[in-house]
Amino acid sequence: MATEYGGYMGKILLIDLTTETTEEYPFTDQQRRETLGGKALAYRILADQVTGKESAFSEENLLILSTGPFTGTGAPGSIRFDITALSPKTGLPSSSNCGGSFGLYLKKAGYDALILSGRCNAHRWLEICQDQIRFHDADDLWGKGTAECRQLLTGLLNYNSYGSLCIGPAGEEWIPSATVISDGRAAGRAGFGAVLGWKNLKAITVTGSKPIPIYNKEKTIVENKKWFAALSTHPFTSDKEKVSSCVGCPIRCKTPGTEANAILNDLGIDSIAAAKGIQWLEERIGFKPEFNPKHRDGQRRKGIYPAMLKAFGLQESLDTAMLYQDLTEAVSASGLCMFTANGCCPSFLTTKPDRIAAKFLRKILRHSGWFVHFANRHPEILIFQIFHTRMLRSSTGMKLNLGDFLKIGKRSSDLEQYLNYKFHKKMKLPKHLRNVDPEAYYKARGWDENGVPSKFVYTPDSQ
Repeated sequence: MATEYGGYMGKILLIDLTTETTEEYPFTDQQRRETLGGKALAYRILADQVTGKESAFSEENLLILSTGPFTGTGAPGSIRFDITALSPKTGLPSSSNCGGSFGLYLKKAGYDALILSGRCNAHRWLEICQDQIRFHDADDLWGKGTAECRQLLTGLLNYNSYGSLCIGPAGEEWIPSATVISDGRAAGRAGFGAVLGWKNLKAITVTGSKPIPIYNKEKTIVENKKWFAALSTHPFTSDKEKVSSCVGCPIRCKTPGTEANAILNDLGIDSIAAAKGIQWLEERIGFKPEFNPKHRDGQRRKGIYPAMLKAFGLQESLDTAMLYQDLTEAVSASGLCMFTANGCCPSFLTTKPDRIAAKFLRKILRHSGWFVHFANRHPEILIFQIFHTRMLRSSTGMKLNLGDFLKIGKRSSDLEQYLNYKFHKKMKLPKHLRNVDPEAYYKARGWDENGVPSKFVYTPDSQ
């Protein structure tokens, strides 16, 4: 449906893999404002479409590829896209975020999101060139690793500029830890490579040249420059040891990969969950990775969480840092995903720790729990702007503040929790929180005694 906002193409495409037909999926500007895009947009679609009886390996399992309003505007990190579907690992709705250029080219083809339903009747790969949707035989691609698949796709297309995603042999064999690979980046954890494998879909390519509308181009350029400058100098996002980044992103998050990681990506196996795939690797190719999966805690101690807590003056021990990361993983509705929640840290806490503002913030932080609790309950008091809200206003025309952003985030989290309840009536706390009183935890999240969000949050027409 057409939109009055910049940053959106105004079209979501529903593709039926069984009949190889397409139609536009209706999505209003009100829904765009309530979800913005990405995972929240996808969960809204699932909430409207699923009954709670679907399974991951079924034609009714909708796999949704979604972008956000910043995609294609030049905003830092906005090149990424989301994949959302029922996970074969849990049977619950899950989401995975991925880098690469697929999201950018999806927008340039004229779409904010794709919805894949049904199942291909034979091995297929899908080509999207703006309004032209073509299904191709994929027998020659089946069994290939993700790197070779990408090379073969380039030879099959009559253009060089395109985005792609594909699965490896692990996805073809429905391995629960199978990933989806785009430009060497992985959408992992949820097993969506297996879902595409079950759907007999080896790969998707997308290209286009449609301009992405921007509400105020001049102001957007100014805001982008400020945001880039802040990230380029921030101690947590300016790691010079990292080797590369996605298109238009100052955060060079990709490090030189190990031999084991390269093999895992080529096979389409989640490298983070590699410990569970080692046995499969040994059986298939006789390869024994030269790392110990039990060293996870050792690797975490070198990460961002200890550095962030130290900046805030809260790192009394490494155990505190580990608790911080465990908590961010545990509160994820899909469970144990370190990318679902994260912290933020003003750069001056590390670059200029002796500043009066830094000392004052560290001093009051220990006593600010009551304010954080109140702000979570009443986000409308947070009327000030941040990079994200200023960029959103200049690129789309939406006038939102930090409080509005938090409301949208809570709506997305609650929607995910509701979908989990819809598929699994008996709710349980994540294992990291098993010693926490469930009723107290649910109350803090604004859910009822059974861990279910209020009706106002999840009723499709209540927003």
